Amino acid sequence: MAGDTERIVEEEVVTDDKKYDRIAAPTWRHYVICPVAVFYIFAYVMSWTSMVQYTYAFIVKEKFPEESFSDITKNSRCHVNTSSMAFKYFQSAQHEASHWNMYYSVALGVPAIVSNIVLGSYIDRIGRKTLMIVCVVGTLFRVLVMFVGIATKWQLGFFIMGFVIEGCSGYFINFFECCHAYVADITKIGKGRSVGMASVAFMMGGGMALKSGEKRWRYFVVLAAFFFMYTTMTGRYGVETLYQLNQPFCWSPMKIGIFGGIRGFLQDAAGVLSVKLFRNCFTDVVLSIIGAISATGYQVILAFSDADPAMYIAAVVGIFGQLPLPMSRTIASEMTPSDKQGALFASFSVVETICHMTSSVAANAIYSASLHFFAGFIFVCFSLCSLVALVLFLILQFAGKKQCNSPCTEMRHVDDFPPITPTGEPDNRY
Repeated sequence: MAGDTERIVEEEVVTDDKKYDRIAAPTWRHYVICPVAVFYIFAYVMSWTSMVQYTYAFIVKEKFPEESFSDITKNSRCHVNTSSMAFKYFQSAQHEASHWNMYYSVALGVPAIVSNIVLGSYIDRIGRKTLMIVCVVGTLFRVLVMFVGIATKWQLGFFIMGFVIEGCSGYFINFFECCHAYVADITKIGKGRSVGMASVAFMMGGGMALKSGEKRWRYFVVLAAFFFMYTTMTGRYGVETLYQLNQPFCWSPMKIGIFGGIRGFLQDAAGVLSVKLFRNCFTDVVLSIIGAISATGYQVILAFSDADPAMYIAAVVGIFGQLPLPMSRTIASEMTPSDKQGALFASFSVVETICHMTSSVAANAIYSASLHFFAGFIFVCFSLCSLVALVLFLILQFAGKKQCNSPCTEMRHVDDFPPITPTGEPDNRY
């Protein structure tokens, strides 16, 4: 099935009793995935954010039927007396909205865990593009349900159907891992693959059969660090929107969208640029450490923010916060044989699916429970997750150096062999 999975391996190179793939130069067809990924993730993020805002607006409208949502989010309504009934209504709406976010996450996540395990096991057999199409169709169905439901003002329970169907398709997590497997197919180990993984993260705004016992602990550490970092990234989306809608910020939906869009673009652009500029100076693990520190700072500042400037400062501090995700995939990919790349990213897909459901449910539950005494408490919890990931990356950095001259050295032997063009000639551009 090599042609179907779009691998462009021309031949194998053997040196020191080790086998490596020589990879042909990619053609323009291999880059068509870029705009597809951009439009897909844009639609996914925008539709999810819209659902969070619609849920809050629907609940508030029930409590204030005489007012529009734009009137409700004005400062005059936001900065009310905390002992007034209006304030209690808004607090109640926040609690109820966070509960509905939990229901959406469970409806999406439970079937996705099963589907990603099943579909992920076939990623190396039926090809990347087939599974991508399945994911896109599932998300399209959920978006159509949202479109009809919001236009006709459905009750919130009817939207569950769309989330269940999308979960069965594997949704964006399976799509994301297909993209990473695709990048691993067409890049060689080293800087090219690091930039490729970071570029996938930029485009998208996401069981290992191990034979070497010496490497096994590194896989577990990488996956554990990825788990904690991904928890902070996915768990915060719903509660962060509610946090910004609530006092003392009282942001409008438009302001939330503009802030989130600019912040996401700058984070992803900074991730790609930092990899291209510093990959020759720093290892992937060091870049992950920098990203974990950045993410921790972002969460801490966000937790104690009480005005708009603090939110903007947090966004600047967290500009490298996305780096650990693509770098974790790169670290694991470079330790994995080429014929196990699909299985590797299926493992990441399962971890992401579990994270996406559990982190969202836990985040909304914590936010709902802590709203009355400290609305930013959930972000303190997220900062602790980032700190755990930071410690794991530090273990990977310093304990890994003592192993040998090490799997890292072994992984880069392939760089001595340039890729070849489809005509069979060496490609000296790399």
